Amino acid sequence: MTLAGQVTVEYHPVAFFDDKSQGSQYSTRAVRAVAYVADVDPAHFVTFHEALLANQPLEGSAGLSAAQIAAVAVKAGVPKAVADEITIGGSKFAKWVAADTAQGKLDNVDSRGNALVWGGAT
Repeated sequence: MTLAGQVTVEYHPVAFFDDKSQGSQYSTRAVRAVAYVADVDPAHFVTFHEALLANQPLEGSAGLSAAQIAAVAVKAGVPKAVADEITIGGSKFAKWVAADTAQGKLDNVDSRGNALVWGGAT
């Protein structure tokens, strides 16, 4: 339905699990990486987002390193030059990630993912 133009999908990645990543702030780093790719290489955003979810580390682990996040990006089709800049480029989205995560908490978004239809939770 998305491809047919019948629905619009908006992504609002949130960083809920920083407290479960041994101080590495993996959730924040992953969301910043996704935001950066969405900004500079939007054609690979969805594929990269899905690849990060498929490679999501266990709760309580340190999460993926910056190099591992970049490797996931490259496997998802993100050009290596873009992937190499994820850590630096992603940092410019720090305020956005914090604000989007705070809004998600206010909207009762949880870690399972949520769908809104006409602005209401389903």
